[in-house]
Amino acid sequence: MKKVILAAALLVAGVSVANAEGYNRVAVSYDHTNLSFNKDAASFLDADGSETAGLNGFGLNYIHGFGVAENMFVETGANVDFLFGNKSFKESEDGDWWEDKYKFQNINIQVPVNFVYRFNLTEGVSLDPYIGLNFKLHLTEKYKNEFSDSDGDK
Repeated sequence: MKKVILAAALLVAGVSVANAEGYNRVAVSYDHTNLSFNKDAASFLDADGSETAGLNGFGLNYIHGFGVAENMFVETGANVDFLFGNKSFKESEDGDWWEDKYKFQNINIQVPVNFVYRFNLTEGVSLDPYIGLNFKLHLTEKYKNEFSDSDGDK
């Protein structure tokens, strides 16, 4: 397997010298991640029995495409996602109530490595199907819990 990867890398490097056309792409994105919890995390259970919390945020994206042949590219770059969310649960029983509040923060970095073939449709418009790998690293993931009840406990 290592020999195949090395041969492919040498082939890409050799062809990219022959055809040095490339491109850069910068973007800002809206990101949503849904967290789900197993049954052992009973405090996360909603009244309907689901164990989920949604995080919303944004991403900063940079991709560079290296030309390897006519209409063929190898892409790599970085995506950094910043996600935030909260969830609260309120329950009452016999006049007593309690509330759990959770705040989530999640920061990830992703490094894609893709092979792209470009189909030019018109001037400035193309269809770019790709296949590749996406390496992901969670830089930080935090959550904070606040509990309060009718007795004034926190």
